[in-house]
Amino acid sequence: MIKNFLSRTLTLVSVIIMSISAMAQTADMPNFHILNFSDGAIVQNMSDNGEYAVAYGKNPANDTWSFYPRLIDLSTDAITYLLSPDEELTATSVAARDVSNDGSIVVGTYNCLPGIWRKSTGKWETLPVPAAPANEQWCDGYVAAITPDGKYAVGTMSYKSLFGEQPVMWSLEGTPSIIETPNWPDKGLSGINQEQ
Repeated sequence: MIKNFLSRTLTLVSVIIMSISAMAQTADMPNFHILNFSDGAIVQNMSDNGEYAVAYGKNPANDTWSFYPRLIDLSTDAITYLLSPDEELTATSVAARDVSNDGSIVVGTYNCLPGIWRKSTGKWETLPVPAAPANEQWCDGYVAAITPDGKYAVGTMSYKSLFGEQPVMWSLEGTPSIIETPNWPDKGLSGINQEQ
């Protein structure tokens, strides 16, 4: 009986090992997509489906490194610059951090505030921000990620004292709004109340 059990177990283990080996041999090789930017731009992120990417580089209006954002359609390598000529001269701290699967919404920072760029309007808009903690002022904020369908985004707001941050979640459907998240922990890993 034990001999029969061991024989069946050994056969089952052999089948599993051979199927894993066969799957590993049929895996596709990775495909690298080379992008050449003359201004030293850096790709920041890619949509979840791999069709779009966002990058930032040097501002052509004043030749300074100011997180000049762009959207890249990876199927054609077409680049859409996300600042108007006027914004190239006046905008401060603009960065693209993520993009929806259809490339219609880019999220990031616009003039040091959480912002989104919509392909439908070709313009940036800032998102609503929560009230700052007592005796604090926001010094900057950004949107870090967007859901593949473009309906929700998450990011953070920062205030100066103690380098504090507050996470924020937004609904981007219709007029963008903050989604309340009442169950955030109050204390960080250090046990200090972060007043989030």
